[in-house]
Amino acid sequence: MNFNICKNLHAIKPYEPGKPIEELEREYRIKSAVKLASNENPEGCSPGVRNAVTQALASVHRYPDSSAHAVTEALAEKFGVRPANIVMGNGSDDIIALLAATCLDPEDQALMPSPSFLMYEISVRAAKGEPVKVPLRDFAVDLDAMLSAVNGRTRMIFLTNPFNPTGSVISEEQFGRFAEKVPGDVLIVVDEAYIEFVREKGVYMSLAR
Repeated sequence: MNFNICKNLHAIKPYEPGKPIEELEREYRIKSAVKLASNENPEGCSPGVRNAVTQALASVHRYPDSSAHAVTEALAEKFGVRPANIVMGNGSDDIIALLAATCLDPEDQALMPSPSFLMYEISVRAAKGEPVKVPLRDFAVDLDAMLSAVNGRTRMIFLTNPFNPTGSVISEEQFGRFAEKVPGDVLIVVDEAYIEFVREKGVYMSLAR
C-alpha cells in the first residue's frame, strides 16, 4: 500500500523532550539530582494537589467534563472575562495546535521568534501553514523585525513574554506600539507560560494577575 504523508509533515523537526531524571542519574552516575530544564518541581506536588488526584481516582472510569466547567468559571471570575472567552487545553501545546488548526489555511504564514518553542513551528506545519522565523536581537524578541516580516500572507504572530530561556520581556509600551501597527486580520498570540515569574514593572500582561 502506497500512502503519502502530507509534505509539510516531512519538514517537521521532532520535538526532543528532556530526559527522565532516572535516566540522567544513570548516565552521570549520580543520585538526588535536581533537574531545572524541564519545568519540574523538585519538591513534588502540593498536598492539595495530591488529595485532589486521590479523590478523582474514584471517577477515573468516567469521561471527564469536556468543558472543564468548574475551572472555567473560576478563571472567568478571577480574570474578569466571560466563560465563553476561555478555552481549556491539555497544556500550552494543545492550545497552540488548536490556534494553528483554527486560524491558518494552507500556505498562510505565521511569524515566530528564532530560536523559540518548537511547538510553534510544529503546529503551523501540521496545519499546512508556513512558519517564518524572525531572529532574536540581543536575546530578545525583535518586534521591529517582526513588523517588517508581515506581508499579505501573514495570519498569525507568536510572541513569547517573558522569553525562555533568556528572560527578556516585552513592556506594555512596546506591545502597544507593536499591536497598533499589526494589520487587523493578523492574530497576535502571546505565550505567557512564565508570566508568573516576572518581577519587573511595566511588563505587558494580557490579563491582570
